[in-house]
Amino acid sequence: GDIIKFRLKHVLERCHMSVYHQLKRDAEYDALTGIYNRIGFFAKLEQLLKEKPDAEFAFVRFDVNRFSAVNSYYGMPEGDMLLKSIAACLKQYAAQLPNFICGRLEADEFVFCTEYDNQEDVTRLVREMNAKAGHFDISFRIVLSFGIYLTKGAQASGVQMLECARIASKRIKGKVIRNYSFYTAE
Repeated sequence: GDIIKFRLKHVLERCHMSVYHQLKRDAEYDALTGIYNRIGFFAKLEQLLKEKPDAEFAFVRFDVNRFSAVNSYYGMPEGDMLLKSIAACLKQYAAQLPNFICGRLEADEFVFCTEYDNQEDVTRLVREMNAKAGHFDISFRIVLSFGIYLTKGAQASGVQMLECARIASKRIKGKVIRNYSFYTAE
Protein backbone atom coordinates (compact mmCIF):
# COMPACT_ATOMS: atom_id res chain seq x y z
CA GLY A 1 0.00 0.00 0.00
CA ASP A 2 2.72 2.50 0.94
CA ILE A 3 4.72 1.78 -2.23
CA ILE A 4 1.66 2.41 -4.40
CA LYS A 5 0.89 5.67 -2.55
CA PHE A 6 4.52 6.78 -2.93
CA ARG A 7 4.57 5.98 -6.66
CA LEU A 8 1.20 7.62 -7.24
CA LYS A 9 2.33 10.75 -5.38
CA HIS A 10 5.51 10.83 -7.46
CA VAL A 11 3.58 10.46 -10.74
CA LEU A 12 1.19 13.26 -9.75
CA GLU A 13 4.08 15.56 -8.81
CA ARG A 14 5.69 14.97 -12.21
CA CYS A 15 2.38 15.67 -13.96
CA HIS A 16 1.97 18.94 -12.04
CA MET A 17 5.53 19.98 -12.91
CA SER A 18 4.95 19.10 -16.55
CA VAL A 19 1.74 21.15 -16.66
CA TYR A 20 3.47 24.04 -14.86
CA HIS A 21 6.36 24.06 -17.36
CA GLN A 22 3.95 23.90 -20.31
CA LEU A 23 1.88 26.80 -18.96
CA LYS A 24 5.04 28.82 -18.33
CA ARG A 25 6.24 28.12 -21.88
CA ASP A 26 2.85 29.07 -23.34
CA ALA A 27 2.90 32.33 -21.36
CA GLU A 28 6.41 33.33 -22.53
CA TYR A 29 6.73 32.04 -26.10
CA ASP A 30 4.94 32.84 -29.33
CA ALA A 31 2.95 29.82 -30.49
CA LEU A 32 3.56 30.40 -34.22
CA THR A 33 7.27 31.23 -34.25
CA GLY A 34 8.65 29.63 -31.10
CA ILE A 35 10.51 32.80 -30.04
CA TYR A 36 9.62 34.93 -27.01
CA ASN A 37 6.28 36.71 -27.05
CA ARG A 38 5.83 40.20 -25.54
CA ILE A 39 5.74 38.91 -21.94
CA GLY A 40 8.72 36.59 -22.32
CA PHE A 41 10.81 39.13 -24.23
CA PHE A 42 10.36 41.95 -21.73
CA ALA A 43 11.01 39.62 -18.77
CA LYS A 44 14.24 38.40 -20.40
CA LEU A 45 15.20 41.99 -21.34
CA GLU A 46 14.78 43.16 -17.75
CA GLN A 47 16.97 40.29 -16.57
CA LEU A 48 19.64 41.07 -19.19
CA LEU A 49 19.75 44.77 -18.31
CA LYS A 50 20.13 43.95 -14.60
CA GLU A 51 22.97 41.52 -15.34
CA LYS A 52 24.83 43.99 -17.62
CA PRO A 53 24.11 47.49 -16.21
CA ASP A 54 27.12 49.11 -17.90
CA ALA A 55 26.83 47.45 -21.30
CA GLU A 56 25.84 49.24 -24.51
CA PHE A 57 22.65 47.80 -26.03
CA ALA A 58 20.82 48.23 -29.30
CA PHE A 59 17.06 47.78 -28.94
CA VAL A 60 15.64 47.11 -32.41
CA ARG A 61 11.96 47.01 -33.41
CA PHE A 62 11.05 45.98 -36.93
CA ASP A 63 8.18 44.88 -39.11
CA VAL A 64 7.51 43.72 -42.66
CA ASN A 65 6.57 46.46 -45.10
CA ARG A 66 3.18 45.71 -46.67
CA PHE A 67 2.76 42.46 -44.72
CA SER A 68 -1.01 42.62 -45.17
CA ALA A 69 -0.42 42.49 -48.94
CA VAL A 70 1.57 39.26 -48.50
CA ASN A 71 -1.35 37.74 -46.57
CA SER A 72 -3.91 39.05 -49.06
CA TYR A 73 -2.11 37.98 -52.21
CA TYR A 74 -0.40 34.74 -51.12
CA GLY A 75 -2.67 33.72 -48.23
CA MET A 76 -2.19 33.52 -44.49
CA PRO A 77 -0.27 30.22 -44.57
CA GLU A 78 2.41 31.89 -46.71
CA GLY A 79 2.39 34.92 -44.41
CA ASP A 80 2.87 32.57 -41.46
CA MET A 81 5.80 30.93 -43.26
CA LEU A 82 7.39 34.36 -43.70
CA LEU A 83 7.00 35.10 -39.99
CA LYS A 84 8.51 31.72 -39.12
CA SER A 85 11.39 32.41 -41.50
CA ILE A 86 12.10 35.74 -39.80
CA ALA A 87 11.96 34.04 -36.39
CA ALA A 88 14.39 31.35 -37.60
CA CYS A 89 16.80 34.09 -38.65
CA LEU A 90 16.50 35.72 -35.22
CA LYS A 91 17.11 32.34 -33.53
CA GLN A 92 20.34 31.98 -35.54
CA TYR A 93 21.55 35.35 -34.26
CA ALA A 94 20.55 34.41 -30.71
CA ALA A 95 22.67 31.25 -31.02
CA GLN A 96 25.66 33.14 -32.48
CA LEU A 97 25.73 36.42 -30.56
CA PRO A 98 26.18 36.74 -26.82
CA ASN A 99 23.47 38.75 -25.04
CA PHE A 100 21.05 38.69 -28.00
CA ILE A 101 17.37 38.24 -27.15
CA CYS A 102 14.45 38.41 -29.55
CA GLY A 103 10.69 38.23 -29.66
CA ARG A 104 7.54 38.66 -31.68
CA LEU A 105 5.24 41.26 -30.18
CA GLU A 106 2.25 40.81 -32.50
CA ALA A 107 1.40 40.16 -36.15
CA ASP A 108 4.56 41.13 -38.10
CA GLU A 109 6.16 43.20 -35.31
CA PHE A 110 9.44 41.79 -33.99
CA VAL A 111 12.04 43.08 -31.52
CA PHE A 112 15.53 42.20 -30.49
CA CYS A 113 18.06 43.59 -28.09
CA THR A 114 21.76 42.96 -28.41
CA GLU A 115 24.97 44.18 -26.89
CA TYR A 116 27.07 46.10 -29.41
CA ASP A 117 30.50 47.70 -29.78
CA ASN A 118 29.76 50.37 -32.37
CA GLN A 119 26.87 51.73 -34.42
CA GLU A 120 28.30 50.26 -37.63
CA ASP A 121 27.89 46.75 -36.18
CA VAL A 122 24.19 47.44 -35.58
CA THR A 123 23.77 48.87 -39.09
CA ARG A 124 25.48 45.84 -40.60
CA LEU A 125 23.24 43.50 -38.60
CA VAL A 126 19.97 45.11 -39.74
CA ARG A 127 21.14 45.25 -43.35
CA GLU A 128 22.06 41.57 -43.19
CA MET A 129 18.68 40.68 -41.69
CA ASN A 130 16.88 42.63 -44.42
CA ALA A 131 18.91 40.85 -47.11
CA LYS A 132 17.99 37.46 -45.63
CA ALA A 133 14.30 38.42 -45.54
CA GLY A 134 14.59 39.49 -49.18
CA HIS A 135 15.47 35.91 -50.10
CA PHE A 136 12.11 34.58 -48.91
CA ASP A 137 10.75 32.52 -51.78
CA ILE A 138 7.89 34.61 -53.17
CA SER A 139 7.79 37.01 -56.10
CA PHE A 140 6.95 39.86 -53.72
CA ARG A 141 10.00 41.85 -52.54
CA ILE A 142 10.19 41.57 -48.77
CA VAL A 143 11.54 44.67 -47.03
CA LEU A 144 11.84 45.11 -43.28
CA SER A 145 11.66 48.51 -41.54
CA PHE A 146 13.92 48.88 -38.50
CA GLY A 147 13.75 51.40 -35.66
CA ILE A 148 16.85 51.36 -33.46
CA TYR A 149 17.31 52.74 -29.97
CA LEU A 150 20.83 52.73 -28.52
CA THR A 151 21.21 52.74 -24.76
CA LYS A 152 23.65 52.05 -21.97
CA GLY A 153 22.30 49.53 -19.50
CA ALA A 154 18.89 50.20 -17.99
CA GLN A 155 18.64 53.93 -18.72
CA ALA A 156 15.09 53.31 -19.91
CA SER A 157 12.47 50.65 -19.27
CA GLY A 158 11.77 48.04 -21.93
CA VAL A 159 8.49 49.78 -22.81
CA GLN A 160 10.30 53.13 -23.18
CA MET A 161 12.94 51.48 -25.38
CA LEU A 162 10.19 50.02 -27.56
CA GLU A 163 8.49 53.40 -27.89
CA CYS A 164 11.77 55.08 -28.93
CA ALA A 165 12.44 52.33 -31.47
CA ARG A 166 8.87 52.72 -32.82
CA ILE A 167 9.38 56.46 -33.24
CA ALA A 168 12.58 55.78 -35.16
CA SER A 169 10.91 53.19 -37.40
CA LYS A 170 8.04 55.56 -38.26
CA ARG A 171 10.56 58.02 -39.70
CA ILE A 172 11.51 55.59 -42.48
CA LYS A 173 8.29 53.61 -43.00
CA GLY A 174 7.68 53.27 -46.72
CA LYS A 175 11.05 54.70 -47.73
CA VAL A 176 12.86 52.80 -50.47
CA ILE A 177 16.49 53.84 -50.12
CA ARG A 178 17.00 53.38 -46.36
CA ASN A 179 14.97 51.01 -44.24
CA TYR A 180 16.41 51.73 -40.79
CA SER A 181 16.58 54.72 -38.51
CA PHE A 182 18.29 55.42 -35.19
CA TYR A 183 16.27 57.16 -32.49
CA THR A 184 17.23 60.72 -31.73
CA ALA A 185 15.46 62.88 -29.15
CA GLU A 186 14.25 65.53 -31.62
